[in-house]
Amino acid sequence: MVDSQQNKGYRVISMFDRLMDGQGINKKQEAFTHNVGEKTIQRDLNEIRDYIDKAKLDCHLEYVRVEKVYRLTNTGKNILSKEQVLAIVKILIESRALLKSEMSDIIDKLISIVAADKQEFIHNIILNEKHLYVDLNHKKSLLHLIWVTKLLQQM
Repeated sequence: MVDSQQNKGYRVISMFDRLMDGQGINKKQEAFTHNVGEKTIQRDLNEIRDYIDKAKLDCHLEYVRVEKVYRLTNTGKNILSKEQVLAIVKILIESRALLKSEMSDIIDKLISIVAADKQEFIHNIILNEKHLYVDLNHKKSLLHLIWVTKLLQQM
């Protein structure tokens, strides 16, 4: 019993992780991979759907009939649009307030929150500006300093 519960936990987390990465889940393939029935996979998908509802995540699980897979789709309420991310990135770059490594890391993380099918497009728009970004002369990280300063102001 414990072994099957561990397998179930792994199976459900594995599916959820792949769904969060934008991958689709095919019930038949998933059942074959984990050596269980399709009804078991359907129950797992229902548990994932329940978790999404209870956790109030900004997405929902839906079946895409054309592809014959289940996918997570964003409801878009709390997600930045590609235009908003691009504007934020452009403002950050123009500010020249951070080290190149810090700026690059922040830009990559901002791009990662955009829908998967738009990430490459935004990345290509910003690639040249990111490459031409001139590092600060003093070569000191400001992120921690900004954080500490703000904390001290709150006291």
